[in-house]
Amino acid sequence: MGLQNVAMDLLHIVRVMGITDLRKVDDLEIRMAAERWAQEIRPKNHRGGNKTSALRFGHTARRWFRNLGLLVREPEPTYRFDSALSQFAASACLSLQPGTFKWCIFKVKRFLIWLASRHDSLSSISSQDIDDYLDNNRIRGWRPRTLVGECQALRTFSVLLKVAVGVNPASCERYEIHKSEVGIRM
Repeated sequence: MGLQNVAMDLLHIVRVMGITDLRKVDDLEIRMAAERWAQEIRPKNHRGGNKTSALRFGHTARRWFRNLGLLVREPEPTYRFDSALSQFAASACLSLQPGTFKWCIFKVKRFLIWLASRHDSLSSISSQDIDDYLDNNRIRGWRPRTLVGECQALRTFSVLLKVAVGVNPASCERYEIHKSEVGIRM
């Protein structure tokens, strides 16, 4: 996108959002302004905007306000096992490469959110829970490669946090059988 296009987008953002002085904005305000922008009929165009123009408006506005430090971030929701995830993250950041760390945290967090609907404490987790989680996601269409990754992340979680998460090697082996088919190197 050329500099002139960016400048025009920013002018439209200021106009549509009614910005008279720099102030903090939230995502809802940006989304509402983007919808107004998409509905406008432009004199040269003679037709309204489309979904793409709303997305572009919102994307540009978010980037601009974030760059200015004026985008209000919504607070992260809290989950039952956040403290365990924090302890795991503190251990994992010391022993894992940055890319592996992000990947592993994402997968463990997804599992812990699912697990929170079934258990109140990590000590009550059984290998059946792991099997149920993997089977549930297999039924939802996850590929064998993704399931193997889930098993690897849960093993790392179990080892680093020294929690008996109960990753039954047999429950993960059935997914690892497919590793040669999906190009996984272990």
